[in-house]
Amino acid sequence: MVMPAEIMERLRALPAHLQPQNRRFYVEAVSDETKAPMAEFYRQEAEAEKAAHAWAKTHGASGFYPPYRSWGRDSVSARVFAFKEKPEGGAWSEAGRSYVTQRGTIALHPSKRPAGKLLTAELEALPKFPSYGLAIDHLGAVTDLHTTRGDGGKSANGVGHSDGKWYHTVPVSFADRFFISAVNHNFDIARMAASAEVHLAGENPEWATSLEFIGDPISWRPGDGWSFLTEADLDFLVAEENARRAKLRAEAA
Repeated sequence: MVMPAEIMERLRALPAHLQPQNRRFYVEAVSDETKAPMAEFYRQEAEAEKAAHAWAKTHGASGFYPPYRSWGRDSVSARVFAFKEKPEGGAWSEAGRSYVTQRGTIALHPSKRPAGKLLTAELEALPKFPSYGLAIDHLGAVTDLHTTRGDGGKSANGVGHSDGKWYHTVPVSFADRFFISAVNHNFDIARMAASAEVHLAGENPEWATSLEFIGDPISWRPGDGWSFLTEADLDFLVAEENARRAKLRAEAA
């Protein structure tokens, strides 16, 4: 049986960027191989945005809401658009309160009526927004923690659930550079070890979470073509890029 102390000792020996106190770690794609999928992601995204804007304009909308994208491989179309007023006819329905509208606009999506289904078919034919998986899967970060139990069974815990929120790995790009803000699985492992320690010291040690990890996730490291950086490093680069763009806008004014 793997004990919490053993797990914590291994976590303390991790590289600084993967230490369990960090909810996230940050990497930059620095090789042609690691940059290529991310460049393709942003190319597809730009193409989908251009098409959605053009479609919105031809249908009397002032803009569109970026669609929700999963972390799988499925690409999706824009579905919700901003209007100053609801068009007549049955082609559009209100999108609901979850969409934050600007003053003087409403959020609408194609209805389930025949006219709305025609709009949906048009949207499906447009270039789609790529899923985040295209940009981040090749990092190979740990997304699930699998363990074996004492009874021979197996358990799985998703990485990134804490503080009552879900944290997700996301791509970042600016100035022709590509980064990933990744959820640190070692943070979750440390929480599991702390929970197991409490139960093992209590009246019901059998309730302790198994720490028999399958695949040794603590040993995971980014492969070739990735370079670690800190959150402060990334924030500085973003601020530097924002300042550069502000200067260009001022010079063009």
